[in-house]
This record gives sequence, structure tokens and C-alpha cells, in this order.
Amino acid sequence: MSLQSSTLRKVYPEILEVMPYDWRGTTFNNSEKVYIGREAFAQNVTDLILKREAEGTPITEEALLACGNAEDYLRVASNLSTLLELFLGVEKGFSISQTWTFASSTMPVVAVLLFSQAPVHFYVGNDNVDAWKEKLAVFQDHFKCTFTVYAGEAQAHAGEVVLTVAGNGSQEVVDGIVDENTLFIVNTESIKPADALLVRKRLATPVTSPLVIHLLKKACGQDSEYVSLPDSDSLATLYSHLQTLSGAEANASSYPVVFTAGLPVMSSTYIALAKKGGADILMCSTAYGGSSQLLDLLSGKGNLLKKHTFHIQGEVKMVDGISEALNKLAESPNLLPNTILFIEIPTNPDMKVPVVGQITDLLEKYQTKTGKNVFLVVDTTFAPNSQVLKKIKDVAPELPAFAYISLSKSVSGGFTTGGTLVANHTPASISLLEEVRTIANHLDTTAKPDQLQILVDHHIGVEDRLQSAYENAVKAAEDLVAAVSEKTGYVMPIKFVTPEQASQGFLSTTFSFNLPSPQNATVEINEGLAQKFVDLCTANSKHFKPCVSFGQDNSLVYATVPATSTQGAIKAEDKAKQAVGGVQLVCFSLFSLTIAFPSLLTPPNPNRFVS
Repeated sequence: MSLQSSTLRKVYPEILEVMPYDWRGTTFNNSEKVYIGREAFAQNVTDLILKREAEGTPITEEALLACGNAEDYLRVASNLSTLLELFLGVEKGFSISQTWTFASSTMPVVAVLLFSQAPVHFYVGNDNVDAWKEKLAVFQDHFKCTFTVYAGEAQAHAGEVVLTVAGNGSQEVVDGIVDENTLFIVNTESIKPADALLVRKRLATPVTSPLVIHLLKKACGQDSEYVSLPDSDSLATLYSHLQTLSGAEANASSYPVVFTAGLPVMSSTYIALAKKGGADILMCSTAYGGSSQLLDLLSGKGNLLKKHTFHIQGEVKMVDGISEALNKLAESPNLLPNTILFIEIPTNPDMKVPVVGQITDLLEKYQTKTGKNVFLVVDTTFAPNSQVLKKIKDVAPELPAFAYISLSKSVSGGFTTGGTLVANHTPASISLLEEVRTIANHLDTTAKPDQLQILVDHHIGVEDRLQSAYENAVKAAEDLVAAVSEKTGYVMPIKFVTPEQASQGFLSTTFSFNLPSPQNATVEINEGLAQKFVDLCTANSKHFKPCVSFGQDNSLVYATVPATSTQGAIKAEDKAKQAVGGVQLVCFSLFSLTIAFPSLLTPPNPNRFVS
């Protein structure tokens, strides 16, 4: 018995009625038994629906929970976006691996252009050819993508890739179909599903959950009204608040750009820099893996973006790592016109905070020596209220700078994904911001109405929430150190912002640590210790959640091993430098204090973590 779209129209309303609350969120349980991938999740849902049809078994929340999770973060995929893709695929005759939705009408095309090994012929039917050419021109001009946009019906091009909008000629001559915000892959040899996934999770997002629910209800014949764009006053308040959070003055002429997620912020920024002649981009070797992989992807598509790294692992001071890398870069004979220092403050996952004036001094000396345009981009996601742009202005008033914030965390409370780029007062940063805005509009990766409404509803009060959460994190870290000391005799160092740094606005709610190696432990035991500890903690689902994200405004402690999650795309040798005694870092993030770590670690047996 095969799945039919008529069956889905009958059963999906039942699923939407009883689906687990967590499915509406942005972060999902990534424990081994639950996190199974899109294809396995779609198959489990299919089996559940067919059983319901054959046996009359009602759909329950428990049955849906047993289907597992398609992904662990909405920016990659969610159970809801996968439900939509299952529906669209069944309706059009495609498998789940051939069906990819985007919160963008442009990115399904970009997903093909960026990875195609052959010229792409894109037929747009009755669409405006010039409009499509304008949206996509940057990839031809600056990223060595070879394509042609045509009006009319799709035609065959032997040995090359043919892409078309929906309902535009015979499917037999095309490799892919773009239907509004969905890419249907006809030929998985010329358009690889893994490439579509990589572009979506690094440069875009799937369809947002509120829009998924709206689309599915409409497809099933139910009444549904999608959220309207917030009013202009509410949006102005949001944009101004993002500026003042970041330490810039509220300025309507240079409002920040708000995106569907954090990484699309940086993809538009990198593309804008390529249009301005190119850039050498210096970032930490252990920066968030998504940021690193995004730059790898784009820098590999031409010669206008070059990635360089500095190291801060272990006891290395951040300023020393940056200084060494900038000195080396300054000696390079083929520098591009722009140099970008991209740093996280605090750093992920070891929570280092540099003296801002020391960083700006290094950049000013580098600029004097090289004559290049210099920009400082600070990822303040861990501490969005750090006022970092004011700190930069106080010590280097002429330095172009930006604050980059993933809004998927504390600003939204975790109720939506989002990201923003805030420019400081300098003409150079404002000019680049406007180029970023243009790119974002072409790529259609700006935040959607439902995301903006959630941000409008939740941004007010984030400062108080961060202060309270920081105080909770301090108490939790103290309890954890005491518990480990009691059970092992080892006073475990915590990688966390200092009280002085917190008083300056760096109110992180996240800390990390290397557990002590058990006595006489083997290499294998040490290598697995961090994950075993996370597994032990997250077995207590009332208080813990295995997850890659942080800053969610709830009572859970989010626990992860960065080396295998947020830093999954980082080189193994760079991640290895974070280990102590062969034991990798564990990262905790929390907003509310609901767990007593001494009771968690009872009974007093240090080898409990390795059994």
C-alpha cells in the first residue's frame, strides 16, 4: 500500500491536532535514539499513517514522538518542515530526499548553481527574466557559477543541467524543478540532495514552522490565516532595540537587517564583500562550525574570499592568537582589498573575552602596515547586550565594525530562528550594510512575518532575562564544581566569563568544562567521557535536553559536546587542542536554575561516568 496525497489530506489535520509541543520549537532532542534524520523520520510517519489507514489506529502524541526527530535544529530541518516536504513529494511524485523547501524563493535556484559541475540552463517560463538575472548575477560575476536564464519552456541540453520553474515543459528534459520555495530534484546525479541540504543549512533555512502549519491546513481544506507583518512602529522599536543592545545609537537610516537565521547574515555579508573586490577573512579555528563551513563553501567558489584562522585553545590568550595571525597575514603578498576579523565574544565554546582595545590596536596597526580596508565583525550571540559597538567606538572611533547576533537564542527566547547584522556609525560599515541588505533581498533570506512577529513580542526585557540567567548559570557552575570536587577530589576549572567581564555586559548563560579523567582510564574511556556525561545528564529529561543550541527561555539545561555538535565541521586537530587529559569539553546552557548537581552525581562514584 503506497502513500497517497488524498490520504495525507485526511490524516494530516489529525497529526497537527495532536503533535508534540516541541515540534513547534527550534531545537530538538539529538540523542542517538531520537535523532534519526529526515528520511528515517519520513518513513516512520509514512508507516504510522498507513497503519492508521489499514487498522483504524488513531494518531496520538505518543505515536508521533516514537517517529523520532528529523534533525536537531530548525535551520537544518524540523519535523514540521519534513511533514510538508513529505506531502509535497507525494503530491508531485518525488521522494523525501528529492524534495527541499526553503524560506526563500531564490535559494532553491542558488542550491543548484553553487554546486553544479556543468553549466545550468534555467527556464523561467512567463516569469520576469531580468528580475531573475538581477537576483542571481552575483553568483555568475563573483563565484564562478555558469548559468543562463531563459524565458519560455524548458529545453534539453545534453550533458548539462536544466532547471525550470514548475509547470514549464516536459519533466523528461529537466534535472530540477523550482516551485515557488521548493526544489524538486528530478536527477539526483546532476543535482545531489546532500548539496541542497548543505546550502539550505548554511545559507538559508527550511520553511518556518508557522508557515508550514498554515500551508498544510490550507492544503487539507482547513481554514487558516497566516500571520501579518508587524506594524511599522513595532518593527522600528525592534530595530532600534537591536542597535542599542549592540552599543550603536538608534538610527532609522541604518536599521539592522534581520534574517531568517544567523548564518544567512554571514552569507550575505561574505557575498557583499566579494562584490566589493573580495576579502581576507580571519576567524578562530574553533569558531562555530556552521560559520566555518559556510566560509569554506563560499571561498571554494572563486578567489574573492580567503579564509585564515587563529588559535585560542587551551591557555592561549585571544589577543595573542589574533596578533600572531594578523602579523602573518600582513606579510602575505596577495591580499585582497578588504580584511575582516570575525570574532566571537565570548568565544564558543570556551567563553574567552578579550580586551576590546587590544583587538582594535592590532587592527589599526595591520591597516597602517597593509593599507587595506579593515572591518571588525563581532558575534555577540552569547552576550547580545554587551554594547560591543560602543566599546569599539570608545577606543577606535574610526574603525568600521558590526555586531552579528543569532536571534534564535536569548532575544527570541528560542521561539523562532533569526539573525541580524548591526552596523556602527562609520560610513564604511553603513555602506557595507546597505550592500548586505540588497543581497539579502535578492536571496529572499530576510526574516518572514511570523519570525518578525515573534521577535516583536519577545525582544523587550531580554536584558533582564540575560541578567537573571547569568546569575543562574553562575550558581549552577559553582554547584557543579563542588559536586565534582566532592566525588573526585578534583577542583574542575570552568570556562566561563569572569565577574568583571559580566559587569561589562558579557552576560553569558553558557559555560563549558573538561571533566577529570578517571583514574587509570584508557584513551577510549577518556575520549568518550564527555558524551557519556551528557548522556547521563540528559537521561533526566525533566531538567536536561541534549541539544546544540542555547539561550532558550525555559527551565531546561541544554547539554552538548561541542566537538561533535556545534564544531562538527571543524578540523579534528583543532578540536583536539580543547581536550584536557584526553577529555573533550562539555557545554551547558541554562536560563532557569532547577537542578541540584550534587544529587545528579550521587552516588559518590567517579567511575559512574565511564560504566
